[in-house]
Amino acid sequence: MKATTLKKAALVAGSLSFLAGSAFSQTAVSGAGGYTTHNLAIGFNLIGISLHNPVATSGAIDSEAGDTITVASPEDLTAILTDATATYLVEILDGAQAGAVAEISNLTATSFDVAGGLGAGTAAYQIRPASTLASVFGSTLADAGGPFPDAATDQVWVVNPAAAGGFSQYFRNSTGDWKDAAAAFGASQNDLGLFYPEGLFVQVADTAKDLVVTGMVKNTSTVVAANEGFNLVGVTPPVGAELGNSNLAGTLSASAGPFPDATTDQVWLVNTAAPGGFSQYFLNSGGAWKDAAAAFGADADTTALTSGIFIQRAAGNGDTAGGLDVPDFYANL
Repeated sequence: MKATTLKKAALVAGSLSFLAGSAFSQTAVSGAGGYTTHNLAIGFNLIGISLHNPVATSGAIDSEAGDTITVASPEDLTAILTDATATYLVEILDGAQAGAVAEISNLTATSFDVAGGLGAGTAAYQIRPASTLASVFGSTLADAGGPFPDAATDQVWVVNPAAAGGFSQYFRNSTGDWKDAAAAFGASQNDLGLFYPEGLFVQVADTAKDLVVTGMVKNTSTVVAANEGFNLVGVTPPVGAELGNSNLAGTLSASAGPFPDATTDQVWLVNTAAPGGFSQYFLNSGGAWKDAAAAFGADADTTALTSGIFIQRAAGNGDTAGGLDVPDFYANL
């Protein structure tokens, strides 16, 4: 079960060594909904899920005991959250854990469980079904020619919480079912819920393509992981998110001077001018975002965040988490 909270961040460390491609994106947003087009190149494309299913219900938390969250409203969650195949995500809207996101389980009329608890007090919350492999990718990616992935099969790499730094690979077989590549004859993975605070990789085998994702805009902040090492992060705002307005400066450790040092945290963004490459950014001692390759260059505060990013937390800085904010204009959506 996955969660990102301000008391316990889910580890989403990943390796950079296998990257061969990148995802460019174009976005159109109208009101509270829209679409995002990811231009997928041959190789590995880092993307995030920035448009979502509608909120199914909302209310207030009454109390918390261990893993169990008891709600004051609505009166009967089971009458609303009726899809047995869905992965439901709770989002905390205010209080000490504002922005926390977690998978829920053991649903009853007035309660649900979150592994490890939330520590959210009597906060306001909302719940929505997670996007799935089938709903996001559909038939866009190249299927296998049979029951197993082959050289021409595209795959989706999703963070595996059971293996720190590891991924599970998924593909669409010749009958149109999404499968775990490690269990090709296992259960269908069409309904696998995608945990949007994490980024993911799309491995395109031999033909570039566009992936169009539709859904609703989330207009509140999202807690993301910043554990020691590399953290694979999905950027929730589909448009308008920048280094300077993201609030990442409130979570990450700055340099002691004009250059990044051994204790400086960095943000890795897909370099759209160099497919397969990344640009690294850090906060200098003056509080300005800078490109690590041009520390004395122009401030990078207005540099746009790509839909999927890496947060590199320096060794010794400890595991933490923080809110990735949405731009101010989202309040009007």
